[in-house]
Amino acid sequence: MYHPDRVMRQFGLIQMIPPLQSTNIQLHKIDLRGKTDKDWSVEHNAYVCMWNERASNIATDESLEEPMDFYNPYMLWYRRITRRFMSPRGAIAEALAHGITSIHQLTLGDDVSIARIRDVAASTLTGRHADYRMHNMPSSFQASHHSSHADTPSRHDTPLYTPSVPLNELGLHILLQLLPT
Repeated sequence: MYHPDRVMRQFGLIQMIPPLQSTNIQLHKIDLRGKTDKDWSVEHNAYVCMWNERASNIATDESLEEPMDFYNPYMLWYRRITRRFMSPRGAIAEALAHGITSIHQLTLGDDVSIARIRDVAASTLTGRHADYRMHNMPSSFQASHHSSHADTPSRHDTPLYTPSVPLNELGLHILLQLLPT
């Protein structure tokens, strides 16, 4: 089948989550052995017609001016349904960044110890060159309350260790153990 709506991003256009398509399982079960009397152009006429009309079904949409945001609904869907890693090492690095991003999102309150955890998470994401994950979070990911206490330390008040190399899981575990309880 011809599905131009599934390749919009590859042509610099805004990609939407494609609708679910029903795959005709019978097409995949066709076996040509012993069927020399079949006229396949008649048998698959509907599909041949769709293919022949492909030039009149050109996908057009807005152009992408910059890369899609990490939290764009399409990107969230894509990461959920796609096998993105060729090796366990890449998957481990992504799992670490995902975990740190989750910690960062959960610590958007004003408590002092939570602020320190948030700062460690932010430092770790920055060290892994994944700090883009902290920006433009949709409101569903952000805490429902923010207060502006002037006496609450923030990442700007207390300098914290910023790793010069990406942290691995052991490094993160050690850093979290060093935080005051």
